[in-house]
Amino acid sequence: MKSATRRTARTRRRAAAYTAARLSCPKDCRFVRVAVFYKDHLVSEENIVVTSATAGTPPVEIDDAKPLEYTLNTRKKCSHTEMAYSEFAKLKQLPGTYIRQFTVTIIDKRTPEKYMEITTAKVEWDADSLQASVELIRDSAFSGKEVEVMFEYKTILFPTGEAFKEWVEVNKLDASELENKGTISQ
Repeated sequence: MKSATRRTARTRRRAAAYTAARLSCPKDCRFVRVAVFYKDHLVSEENIVVTSATAGTPPVEIDDAKPLEYTLNTRKKCSHTEMAYSEFAKLKQLPGTYIRQFTVTIIDKRTPEKYMEITTAKVEWDADSLQASVELIRDSAFSGKEVEVMFEYKTILFPTGEAFKEWVEVNKLDASELENKGTISQ
């Protein structure tokens, strides 16, 4: 660990460089500002959100054989067609996986007030069927028109804990990030 003090006309700042060390923060700390300097010039600055793990709370243990439900705190939004179809493709890679609490909006690009929505709360759909329904609507109600497809969802139902772990790998997610962004129920 390396520490340096920098004095300016008005302030005195303390900076530290940490390598493979834990940083202790006050209990009410909400973020840590990280700054990178090179030859006394600021190169990069980033705020890192501080999450506190409650002492004694073990990480969620996932049984590979049991079904699992992952509910996000806020909906995952795919705001344009390319993102929506990319998300459909990721969800289709895991057979037996269902989504619920979702909305798909299909909008006529030339007249945005003309749109259709598919919305569910508790009804479970697999990504293949949902994409087929979107294609059917595009080919019938919006035939010959250029459309934008938006997709957002909140809950994914996995047939097994192992399928959930595969989804985590496909999306390159971090376990602590998952627990901060949603709820894992098994």
